[in-house]
Amino acid sequence: MLHRWFNTVFKDELRVFIYPQRILLLHLKRTFKNGFKQALVHQKFIDLSQKKEINGNEAAQWNDLVLTLKQVLQAKYWQALAKNGTYTKVIISNHLIKYTVIPWSKALAIESERQAYMQHRFKIAYGEAAKAWDLCMDEPAFGQASIASGVCSVLLKELHQVFEQQGIDVHAIYPHLMLAGNQMLKHIKKQKNKHHFWFVVIESDRVCLSLIDNGEWRFIRNIAAGEDVAKQVDDLIQREVVISNTNAQLPIFWYGKAPVVSHAHKADSRHIKIKLHDFELLNQQLEKRFENWVAA
Repeated sequence: MLHRWFNTVFKDELRVFIYPQRILLLHLKRTFKNGFKQALVHQKFIDLSQKKEINGNEAAQWNDLVLTLKQVLQAKYWQALAKNGTYTKVIISNHLIKYTVIPWSKALAIESERQAYMQHRFKIAYGEAAKAWDLCMDEPAFGQASIASGVCSVLLKELHQVFEQQGIDVHAIYPHLMLAGNQMLKHIKKQKNKHHFWFVVIESDRVCLSLIDNGEWRFIRNIAAGEDVAKQVDDLIQREVVISNTNAQLPIFWYGKAPVVSHAHKADSRHIKIKLHDFELLNQQLEKRFENWVAA
């Protein structure tokens, strides 16, 4: 048992971030020298050409992304990593994910009922397009609502195929919100109010706003970012406060690239910034470097 744990802890990790506009690959490693903490060994950043949806066919958008990822993984460096049995995780941007809240039901204990109910809820939220999505949800605590995510089934299938073809065993594929949520959980353990708050996740040109009330998911919106993100979030919160009679003074936890805010916003003690995951910081640095290069 200890031997298995030891091998898992010290196994090289490949972490792949999938965005509509880029792919980021990170080779991570733990050693005695760095105190068992994950250290970055190598990185690869690929910018993708931007293509509009082709004749309303969502699946057609992924051709360039999947082909580019396949070509990158065929490089000697990543092939050598694959032969050593790397531990691989894939994180998909909120740009490519849909979310909805799933109310508690005893029937959700049965997988077939769970899938049917998720399809029903996603159809209500997003229409017929949801039929083409792969749906999954967090395991709910007894009596509590949970959150479910949907991603294009074709994209997910092709990602699995690309890694399998290159001999890479993928341990997990999950939404960016999960990575942000784990950072949020670490942060709120230090807070007095652990069960009632707003959670805002910012990506480039994307805002994901959710409400956690009494420790469970109550509301989530994943939308394109406006010109004034801070005002956009405040407006969404005020709207939901009116609709659901939610406490208007709940703390607001921000995760991601901080928006430009007014002095009044800065002075509002409800707004709390969560420490970014180390690899989020790296992605932001690479994104800024690319923006500067384009501007030049």
